[in-house]
Amino acid sequence: MIYYRLFFPLLAAVTISARSNVKNFVVFGDSYTDDCNFWRLANPPATVAPFPFPNCPPPPTGRADNGVSWAVSFWNVSSSMPLNVTEHTNQETIRNISDIRVVNLAFSGATCNNTDFPRTHQGSFNGTVVDPDVSSQIEKYVALNDPSMKDPEQTVAAIFIGTNDLGFFLQVFRDNETTDILPQGVQITNEADCVVKQVQSLYQLGLRRFLVFQAIPLQDVAMYSADVVNGVPQPGAFLSAFMTQVVSANNALQALQLQDLQKSLHGSDIQIFPTFDFYAQRVANPKAFLGPNGTSTGFCNTNLGPCPDPQDFLFWDSLHPGLVANNQLAAAVVAFLNGQD
Repeated sequence: MIYYRLFFPLLAAVTISARSNVKNFVVFGDSYTDDCNFWRLANPPATVAPFPFPNCPPPPTGRADNGVSWAVSFWNVSSSMPLNVTEHTNQETIRNISDIRVVNLAFSGATCNNTDFPRTHQGSFNGTVVDPDVSSQIEKYVALNDPSMKDPEQTVAAIFIGTNDLGFFLQVFRDNETTDILPQGVQITNEADCVVKQVQSLYQLGLRRFLVFQAIPLQDVAMYSADVVNGVPQPGAFLSAFMTQVVSANNALQALQLQDLQKSLHGSDIQIFPTFDFYAQRVANPKAFLGPNGTSTGFCNTNLGPCPDPQDFLFWDSLHPGLVANNQLAAAVVAFLNGQD
């Protein structure tokens, strides 16, 4: 498994411990990370409440994984006083119990920025809702005036974004529609450019430690390997091959640009979590990572319906990892921050 660790060359590499050296874990992202933020934004009376919004209903309502966010599981794994992830009924944006604070600002449907990759929900919940992109999430973080901004040595800012962004290119390719989907001139490079800008924005706020997640192998996800192009049936491998190129190009560009970025951000510590390999291993052999009742396909439902047995599947629908994958991802992130392969 390849781990990217990018350290500013003038600083000594320090082993990172999620228990002792990380006190604040601030997360930005989309539905892969959202723990009910979008639901609270879109459903009154939560829409009129100041951020952070009121508490969520119990899972899976408001979560895209039929369970709880991996960020909640991260808090469980890294905290010395973990909660049972199946019994969370009082979800909050900020978890501030014991020695680990997790500030989850991710919103379902989000892209890196809505200028290049515009996303809204039409006719859902409370009318049209603009999905808060990472730029907006950072603005919410600033509005919180969270103490983590004043503790750069013990704060890690994580960005897990790109699934919705890269999905635009599949839609353009599949439907041959460019005018109404992506703004003119937007290319795959825009995604990596945007992630770099978001890291720069957080650096300017005073943060110094960053964890950027690769795109997962979207070519293996049911939603992004649909077999119709311009209404004409195609072999499943046709679109899968296209998404393979998109994801590979994005991850490579992101790694190169972040490496260059770190040279210009004095005192920064930028690491790339190998999300691609993490999921590729599980998609290739899901039964090896599931319990005794695990399925060979890894996908529960491909129609976005609820999964009756989420513990037996890696993905609970055609796009979103389920509870098992999230728990394993959380453990892998903690191990990664601890310098463990």
